[in-house]
Amino acid sequence: MGISSNSQKYLNLLIVLVILLVPINGAINGKILNPSPIKSAPPASSISFGLYIGGSPTFSKTQLSLFINIITEDGFYYTELTSITQYVQIADLDVLILIGQTYVSNDTWKLIETFLLEGGSVILGIPFENISTYGYFLDLFGLDVIGPILDNSSNFGNDSRIPLVQNTWIRNHPIFTYYDFREISIPNSGAFIKSGRNATISVKFVDYSLIWGLNSTFVDENNNQTRDPNELYGRNVSLCHLIELWTGGKVFLLGSDLAFTNKYLSNSEFDNILLFRGLINWIGKQTAYINIGDLKATPSTVYINIQPAVLNVSFVADVPDNSVLNETIFTVVLARGSIIILKENASRVNDTNVYFLQIDVSNLSKGLTNIYVVAYKKYFGFFWSDQEVTVILIPKNVETVYSFIVSVIGLGIPGLLLIGLIVALFPYYKKNKELISKTVEKIKKE
Repeated sequence: MGISSNSQKYLNLLIVLVILLVPINGAINGKILNPSPIKSAPPASSISFGLYIGGSPTFSKTQLSLFINIITEDGFYYTELTSITQYVQIADLDVLILIGQTYVSNDTWKLIETFLLEGGSVILGIPFENISTYGYFLDLFGLDVIGPILDNSSNFGNDSRIPLVQNTWIRNHPIFTYYDFREISIPNSGAFIKSGRNATISVKFVDYSLIWGLNSTFVDENNNQTRDPNELYGRNVSLCHLIELWTGGKVFLLGSDLAFTNKYLSNSEFDNILLFRGLINWIGKQTAYINIGDLKATPSTVYINIQPAVLNVSFVADVPDNSVLNETIFTVVLARGSIIILKENASRVNDTNVYFLQIDVSNLSKGLTNIYVVAYKKYFGFFWSDQEVTVILIPKNVETVYSFIVSVIGLGIPGLLLIGLIVALFPYYKKNKELISKTVEKIKKE
C-alpha cells in the first residue's frame, strides 16, 4: 500500500527534524575530512594557581615572595586561600599549592583528593618535622617519607642537612629541558619511598623520582650522622617525586619546604629558582602540552545488531614538536556517565597529526554514549580532549518504532480529524435528515 501525499509530507518533516537533531559530520566511511585549525597551549592567564596561606604554615607570604613572583611574572592567575573547608573553595583552581603546612586535617585532604580526581594539580613542599600530617595524602599514592637526608661531602656551608645535587635528575624532563642547571640545594629534606601499601586513590597514575641524591647522599634513619650499610643512598634517595594522574592532574612532591623560600631562591649559587620556574610552566601547561581537537564521530546513530556495526572516530593532535607524536599514546574512550565501557588506541594517519580509529560497537549495549580522547606521554602526563561527542547506539528494529510514529502522524492524525468532524456534525445531520430526504425525493421527481 502506498503512502498518501499528506503522509509523505509528515515523513519528510520527520526526516528533516532527525537530521537537524543528529547531525552527521567528520570521518565518513573511514575517510578523514580536512581538519579545522585547533588551538595550542592555553594562555597562562587562563591557568589559576592557589596558595593555601591558612591552616598552620611555617612561612609567611613574604618569605615565599620570590616563589609567588615566578607565578605572577609568567602571567598565570594567582590567588590565596585562607581556608579549605568546602570543595567550592578550590573547584575553580588548576593548581593548589601547600608549602610548609604543619597541620592539615583529613577532611581537607579528602577535598584535595576530590580536586585531583577532577583533574586538578597539587604542589607540596613538605616539612620533614611534620610529616605525619601528610599521611592521608601520601597513602593516596602508596608513599612514605623517611629521613632525615644528610650529605657529609656535597653540601652547602659544611651543613650536612643541606645536600647539593648536580645532574642527578631526569635531564630530558620538561622541567629541566629549557634551562641550564648546575646545582640545586635540598635543605632539611626527607626521602620518598614506596610504602608497600596499596595506593588508595581510585584512579590510574604514573609516578617516578625526578631528583635523587649523589653517592654521598644518604638517609640517616638512626641519626648517627653516618651512612650505615642498610640505609638508602645515592640513586635510591628520592628528593623530589612526581605523579601524573589519568584525570590530567599532576602532583609535585618536594621533601623540603625550605627550598621554596627566598633564602634559597635568592642565592645565586643554587638553581632552585630555575627548578620552580620549570615546574610552574610544566604544571601550568605552558610546556609539554598536548592539545586534542577537531574530534568527530560518525555515524551519529549506529545500529549495533547489523554487521558491520562500526563507529569512525577522528581527531587532531597539536604538540610542541611532531616528534612527540611518536612517543604519545592516544586512546579513544567511550563512556556512559562516569562508567567507561570501551577504550581503544587510535592510529596516526600517514605521519600527520591526524588520528583515526574504527571501533566495532556490536557488543555494546544500546544507549547514548559519550566519546573522549585521552593522550599520554611519559613526563608530559595525561591530556583529555576539551570537547566530547555523543552518539546513540540502538538496534535496527527501532526503525519499526519510527515507522509506527510516522504512520500515526501521517495517517492517524488526519483520520482522527475526520472522525471528530463527523461527530461534531452528526446532531445537525440527524435534525435535518427528514428535510434532506424530502429534498432528495423532490430532485428525483423533477
